[in-house]
Amino acid sequence: MSKVLSSGARCPTCRPAWFVRVRDRVQAGDPALARLRSGWRMLLVFPAALAAGYAMARALGQPALFGLTFGGMVGLICGLSIFGPKPGKVVLRCVWCVPAMLLAMLCAVEIQPYRIPALIASAAALCVQLALTGPTLGEFWRDSGTMFFTGFLGGVLAPVPVAELKYIAAITAAAGLAAGCVQALGCRTRPESGFASVERGYLSRVREVLRLSTKLLAADSGSGAGARRASRRLERAMVRLNESAMLVDGYLPASGLSGPQAARRHTLVFDTERAAHGVGRVAARLGGAPLPDEVRPLLLAALAGLDGVRSRPEAATADRTGALLAWLARHEDDTQDPEFQLLVTRLYRFVAVLGDLHRTAHAWTAEGGAQRADRGIAAAPADPFTTSITLVRGRLPGTHLLTTRTMDSRTVRGSWGLFGKIGPQSRIVVQAAVSLAIAVPLGDLISGRRYYWAMIGVMIMLVGTNSPHERVRKTIARVLGTAVGCAAGVVVGDLLKTNHPWASLILVCAAMAIGGYAISSYYYVWGGALAFVLIQLYGWSTGFQDSVILVRAGENGLGGVIATLVGLVVLPVASRNLWRRAHATDIRALAAFVRDCGLVWSGESGADGTRGQARAIDQATHELHTFTRSLLPVGSVADRAHARDVRATMQQAGHFARDMSVTGAADLAPQERRLLLHITGTMADSLDALADAVSDDAQGDRPRGGQDVWVRCGDDVRSLQDALSTAAADSALRHALYYLGHLDDLLGDLALRLGMPVDGADYRSAAQPTGRELYTRRALRTAAAAC
Repeated sequence: MSKVLSSGARCPTCRPAWFVRVRDRVQAGDPALARLRSGWRMLLVFPAALAAGYAMARALGQPALFGLTFGGMVGLICGLSIFGPKPGKVVLRCVWCVPAMLLAMLCAVEIQPYRIPALIASAAALCVQLALTGPTLGEFWRDSGTMFFTGFLGGVLAPVPVAELKYIAAITAAAGLAAGCVQALGCRTRPESGFASVERGYLSRVREVLRLSTKLLAADSGSGAGARRASRRLERAMVRLNESAMLVDGYLPASGLSGPQAARRHTLVFDTERAAHGVGRVAARLGGAPLPDEVRPLLLAALAGLDGVRSRPEAATADRTGALLAWLARHEDDTQDPEFQLLVTRLYRFVAVLGDLHRTAHAWTAEGGAQRADRGIAAAPADPFTTSITLVRGRLPGTHLLTTRTMDSRTVRGSWGLFGKIGPQSRIVVQAAVSLAIAVPLGDLISGRRYYWAMIGVMIMLVGTNSPHERVRKTIARVLGTAVGCAAGVVVGDLLKTNHPWASLILVCAAMAIGGYAISSYYYVWGGALAFVLIQLYGWSTGFQDSVILVRAGENGLGGVIATLVGLVVLPVASRNLWRRAHATDIRALAAFVRDCGLVWSGESGADGTRGQARAIDQATHELHTFTRSLLPVGSVADRAHARDVRATMQQAGHFARDMSVTGAADLAPQERRLLLHITGTMADSLDALADAVSDDAQGDRPRGGQDVWVRCGDDVRSLQDALSTAAADSALRHALYYLGHLDDLLGDLALRLGMPVDGADYRSAAQPTGRELYTRRALRTAAAAC
């Protein structure tokens, strides 16, 4: 069955069977099937823990609700936060955290009669959880911290006499063991399967870019609303493709491939993404301008030829682009109008990047055959593959690493005074303590014994968020989800009451499975599912009033607002500092890339291209994109326009870097090598100066260089291009220099807009004839190779 499902899925340009397309689209939207695995885990673990708790309660002669409540608590935590590839370790973790839960329940029960100490102890329990869930501690400590707060919350939610704790111990132990065994049997995870899922999702993203490129070119007019929507969809698809490619690189070290195999796969993934991006960008430019009537069908016919792989990719390219090349040969000199000549250049570029895509598509099928041939053959020891992509819990980190780096800066730590050496997790604990000192008394005034809703509001806003904007968004999502979940819970509770317990249990299990699936991406769904379950618990135990909807949603919002305001005052990390740090990191990644390009192209480095360094730029650009996308529409219009401008500029710089990164060493004369190193060194120095100018702590963390002016290298780039021959051997370096000149212009213009002095001549003023020549030779060379 696995062979049937994988048929056609190794080709990034082919159209596979419908069930393979559905599978790959699911995996593209859910990398490594993380959400699906989380929902499946909750679907199995939560009912198993409920059943174990129920059975143990009945065996001990205790009420059924007793077993369901405490068994469900264990199942919730085990299904949500405990998982891994080693079954024995998973079972041990599920059982290990039970004593921490019992200890917390004992504390809650003993201190419950004393109101003020009980409120203080509740806040302390949450601080203990936050302190033990730091990244520097092991999994067992994090599990204990999470279960400690859950146990204290259980003691508040369902207070019992101390004598009953012996029964709770047996119930929670049985539930933990059941949760661990069910995970070991039905929820095992393997890193290799995660990599295969991410890779199939990546191939689906490539097909999506090609499909949307075709759709854009098929639009009747570049000025129509449909074409504009298609262009925006294509732009978003290319961003998703880049994210998917970074995920593949991040998963490669754990893929089970040997070092050389992983390096080949990295190269293949990178080159395929570069070719697909090239097709998408050319299609966007062609679709945004008027086209001759006879050209559009030729473009669509060329793209239709991607649905299939020939043994000779050059022949496949020539078959589908021959008519387009013939049209160009007849009409390219019809007029010297700049717009028409730009169209001719783009059409030649279209043929060239289509040839790249055919070659990479053929390489994917050949790579699959080589893998099948290598099975069973012992591989020689080799260095493991290393990647420049950093993942956090199997996902791209977003703003998490950005916040950590910003906190380490001297400017931020200097503003914290005595707390200047505090760590990231300790900062969250301090902010939580201050927030709870405000939220817990207010929650107690609003709803008495159920004050913990405000406390939970504080906790969820401080965990997993890195800026005030993210906390506001999460607060809104939590409040809306809680309100909807409470409303649904009230309706269901009024309909079923306590007469249909099995129907209520089924709905509770379904709600937890849906919430487990959605928690990482659709947080409001998780908030609604949890509120729905708690309302059912109220209905079975103490009862509720319909006003619970407003009260619970309001308390959640109150806790979130308090945590957000405290974060702005206590040990703050300003959004402006995060923005500057993200921008400076992206620019410095470009500076390192340009320097490495000079070493590689000149032959001083033995690397075949700079793909790994380009991936570091991709991650920095993704970090900047994620942060700016999380910003709320506040502040001046000029500030928001500036943020969009910088984001678009850095994304375009990433495109240029990917186009340059496939070039290896060139055979250069000594004076040409010196000129090349001078160009890349000058540009890298300009980039470092620009990074210092935009950074929030240029004076503190990095020594400033002697250069405070952006020095353009347009004349030097043109001189080196003129010195190189037009032979195929120098073609790759001439292409790389073409993109390097445009990168110099792009970032030099950005430096000028940021107030940095700019000196020297630009490259673009005389670049169009060079681009026309380069793309024409490359397209014709591809056609000639098929003959």
